[in-house]
Amino acid sequence: MVLIYFTASVGLMCAIAGMWLNRSTSPEAKAQIRLATPILSLRRFPETTTSELSQARLKVDLDAFITKNVPDTSCLIVEIRGTRVAEIHPDMLYTPASTEKILTGLVAIKKLGAAHTFRTSLTSAAPIVNGTITGDVYLVGGGDPVLATPDYNAAATYQPTAWTNIETLADSIAATGVKTITGAIIGDESRYDTVRKLASWGFKEFIFQDHTGPMSALGLNDGFDSNSTAATEPAAFTAETMKQLLLKRGVNIVGVSNVGTAPNGTKEIAGIDSPPLGDLVADMIRNSDNMTAELLTKELDKASGGAGTTKTGALKTIADLVAMGLPVGKSKLIDGSGLDSGNKVTCELLHAALLLGGPHGPIGDGLSVAGRNGTLSKSMLSTAAESRVRAKTGSIPGIVGLVGYVDPSSTRPVSTPPVSFAFMLNGLDGFDQRILVRDRLGETLASYPRGFDLAKITPLAPILPTPPKGTKKPSSTTTKTTTTNVSGTVAITIPTTIAP
Repeated sequence: MVLIYFTASVGLMCAIAGMWLNRSTSPEAKAQIRLATPILSLRRFPETTTSELSQARLKVDLDAFITKNVPDTSCLIVEIRGTRVAEIHPDMLYTPASTEKILTGLVAIKKLGAAHTFRTSLTSAAPIVNGTITGDVYLVGGGDPVLATPDYNAAATYQPTAWTNIETLADSIAATGVKTITGAIIGDESRYDTVRKLASWGFKEFIFQDHTGPMSALGLNDGFDSNSTAATEPAAFTAETMKQLLLKRGVNIVGVSNVGTAPNGTKEIAGIDSPPLGDLVADMIRNSDNMTAELLTKELDKASGGAGTTKTGALKTIADLVAMGLPVGKSKLIDGSGLDSGNKVTCELLHAALLLGGPHGPIGDGLSVAGRNGTLSKSMLSTAAESRVRAKTGSIPGIVGLVGYVDPSSTRPVSTPPVSFAFMLNGLDGFDQRILVRDRLGETLASYPRGFDLAKITPLAPILPTPPKGTKKPSSTTTKTTTTNVSGTVAITIPTTIAP
């Protein structure tokens, strides 16, 4: 196909050159006129030439980066519009850290749909009669991972963020006209199991770093209580928070908040939905929200008829990735967030999942942008990567990862191919050193395409004959003929002699 285009382009060039020669006024002039740029010169295909040279330069830059920064316990894939320009151990298993969230988010969108929401409801077996509900009411958790109080949300590291305001639910309950609840608010977290953490996480370390609190289908503020410590009973804490909010709104609640399961037959008094799943996944990717990833994993189990467990949800994530036709191989997932160092995947799988998710949509649009937002908001500042590299980051002790795209620079032609990549580095101590290597990769990739002045390599104007001595130089005008070939638009300037 390329040969056909090349031959057609050359033929067109020859025809144009021949037409110009025939317009000359004398045989002597025809003999002297010649093209400054040979028909088969690479100058005839400037965009193709610069693209090939840019790719060659990127390969050299990547080789230098790899030699200096990347140990053998790493994998890397770099592609430019489907053409692989670099790879290291693409099929070997490595720990992905939070880059795993791309897999969790992709499966959640596929199985549940981007419009899916998680509902938190207040239900009761008794109706409201003259402003009173007799007996207990049940605050039933639907697995909303972003249910929060305004103060907690305002203190979030990354802003803005998708969230569900528990005070809005309290307003809705008060608006029903209820003034007294003779029983208690019972927190129902029965949608999922009550496993709060995985023993293999090294939970104390992560809890103190605010990586994730105890998991619950009725969690609030990522499982942290009003003292910013892990809630011993997340559902009870959420129920008690609702009680206090209702008391402030003039609703008297007699009983003591507790945990239990709503009996069959209770009816909703009021409820609130989370933001759409597409927004939750985008925020999870951008801000590396561990709680969202973990509760989505439990939901994937629940939605398939399971009990809402992490273990089965992770297994179903793998099964769904296989069903999507992705190169899963011997990959293994233990959780949904990437906190567990026992998760093992390949760069091939992460890269394929990235491409399947696409450069736009919940996955692509959720990627953190260097120097702009999310986990890369303070990275690669004042470099070519700023605002151009968008990627999912990953970092746990000894591990760093980066998976995403490099967008064209605003100063480059829109035809510049985007770069996609996947990178995992295992076994490097020192947080600062790992982040330095990660950012250097982004900066190296953003060097593509290296600067070329197209004007310097486009075809030169034909060489005109030299008039005999004593001959009056004819006036001339210039016409511009534009031809288009597979490499883009090439402008050819053709002088046309006009008799005085």
